[in-house]
Amino acid sequence: MFKYFFYYILIFITSVNISLADNQTWNKIRSRGLKVGKLYEISSGTGFFITPSEIVTSAHVVENCLTISVRGAVNPASAFLLAQDIENDLALLTTDALAPQIAYLRSNIDLRVGENLFIIGYPNNRAHEGILLTKQAQL
Repeated sequence: MFKYFFYYILIFITSVNISLADNQTWNKIRSRGLKVGKLYEISSGTGFFITPSEIVTSAHVVENCLTISVRGAVNPASAFLLAQDIENDLALLTTDALAPQIAYLRSNIDLRVGENLFIIGYPNNRAHEGILLTKQAQL
């Protein structure tokens, strides 16, 4: 039961739902501080809230960004880079938009061989269920 509840929360939080905000508001927020007529590269990606105001995403998504904006689980809002780990491709963002729900994550130190795992990936909205076979694997 818990794994399905967790799956539901992650899908709710990470799904981009454009209908939550009109395009005019989104365009105003994401273009703040940019010069009219100048071409800018745009990147997009997914992330998930780990606190009501902090989001984890991929570092390559926000690398070299002049502005960062979020939408989906929250109405369109500005976000700012707090920290990044290039080696592990992780970035921590903060925003004033408060998430209605956050994902529950636990330390992998407590995982035991034989324990059920549930993995959600992007793109293609893939989800996999399996059993932890070893904690000694090397990639």
